[in-house]
Amino acid sequence: MSASSAHAVTTHAPQADAARVRNAAFALTATSMSAFAFVSCFFRLFIFPITPLLPAGDAVFFFVAGSRIAAGELPYRDFFEILPVGSDLVYAGLIRLFGVRAWIPGFAMACLAAGIVILMTFAARRFVRGMALALPALLFIGIALSSETLNATHHWFCTLAVMAAMLALLGGISLRRVAVAGSLTGLAACFTQTSGATVGLALASYVLWKARAEVPREPWRKPLLLLVSAFATFVLVDGYFIWSAGLGGWFYSIFVFPSRYFGADNFNNWRVITVDFLGHPSSERWIVFPFIYGLAVFVVIVLVFAVLRLREGDLHERWSELVLVAATGAGMLLAVAPAPSLLRLASASPPGLILLAWAVRRAGDSARISSYAVGAMAALIAIVVPVHYQTRRHIVLQTPAGGVAFFDSLQYDEYRWLAGEIRPGEYFFGPQPMQIVFQTVNPATVGLFDSSDYTRPEQVVAGVQALAQARVQRIVLKRSFDGPALSASDHTQPLRDFLQANYTIVKTFANGDTVWQARKDPLAHP
Repeated sequence: MSASSAHAVTTHAPQADAARVRNAAFALTATSMSAFAFVSCFFRLFIFPITPLLPAGDAVFFFVAGSRIAAGELPYRDFFEILPVGSDLVYAGLIRLFGVRAWIPGFAMACLAAGIVILMTFAARRFVRGMALALPALLFIGIALSSETLNATHHWFCTLAVMAAMLALLGGISLRRVAVAGSLTGLAACFTQTSGATVGLALASYVLWKARAEVPREPWRKPLLLLVSAFATFVLVDGYFIWSAGLGGWFYSIFVFPSRYFGADNFNNWRVITVDFLGHPSSERWIVFPFIYGLAVFVVIVLVFAVLRLREGDLHERWSELVLVAATGAGMLLAVAPAPSLLRLASASPPGLILLAWAVRRAGDSARISSYAVGAMAALIAIVVPVHYQTRRHIVLQTPAGGVAFFDSLQYDEYRWLAGEIRPGEYFFGPQPMQIVFQTVNPATVGLFDSSDYTRPEQVVAGVQALAQARVQRIVLKRSFDGPALSASDHTQPLRDFLQANYTIVKTFANGDTVWQARKDPLAHP
């Protein structure tokens, strides 16, 4: 062996060893953060060892929809749905495997958090090293995942798919990567059609910009591939349900209804900022809210900054990849901008957290030290909050869906009383958590009757007909229906008339919920 060859071998060996050490350290960081996310979320949703808290939040809507699919019903045709079927299908699959169990939504959320964190950490590796690599995950676990955002709704499923699509493109824009990113974007659209569309356009724009620099003769080939892959995936998942319901019925549910009536409820427009803020504990109001809303603004600033640097010809510091991350975040934010609740903005936060870690790395020592302190605070929150949940006084009720823990004694009293009255499999109309834990069947096409234009007159009429035909014996309602409708936007008068003609209030709980029991004489058909 020559002297030069020997020198090459001796210099290569330390480099290979160093690379292995870095890879091992990264693998440890990624798996540790993912496991931390799972454990922290799990013990905010379960009482040790495995007793779930009562399912709550938007996740219960998709869980109930999944149970209806598992029972043979179809969305858009047999029950109302304003989103693609992705979330419903996930829950339907879990119910087919395990049955209607109260632990499924909480376990799904813990798995989603772990999955999103590991994808965030892989993406952050492109921009930061060392201790800063854990910063996005810690901020996500401790701050973004607050009490009200911890429910496995369609936003989190969509976020998982979007982060995977972004990560595919961070490795380059080869035809294979573009096709994979497109398919993942189409999968994201199967959970949230608006996010799938806005992120798809953002990613296609990024691929077009990159392709113009790399293959100027055919710049449209790769972005077109991304969009076609996304569309094909969407049709593959949703096509059967579209065909079953008919294109017109599906189009109305997915596009017409949301555009006209989704914003009728205060939680689905800009008023949600006030409603959401006042409804959260004071600790979350002054920590989580400013951070999440400020992060949204930060994403837009970084996107503009990175684009300007690229226009100046500055290719240092991976500016093009920063544009991809910022464009992905901006696409996610654009989708939720009409109703920027804390949950929706938190689900769009992972790209912004990665950008924040990058900005900290570029800053001075004082900023880095401050960021580490914030990261430590977030880690402390992620530990203290689950411990607080485990030490709170709780009561466990055995239900057909398994044991369920309650912190609210009034809520526990209500469910305990109903547990003695309701039997699994019977027709029942009431809040979705009750439908889950008591394993009942809702014959109506909707899960609730709202007092705003969100509930349409035809839905009320159809719902009343379904309740009458199924001869539902018990109905639990969370607000008063024993008087006339009080506003022009309240279309529930047919329901009120039906209840007053056929039912009697047999129980009013301390929280205001009422139980309507059918009279012995046959129900009057509307």
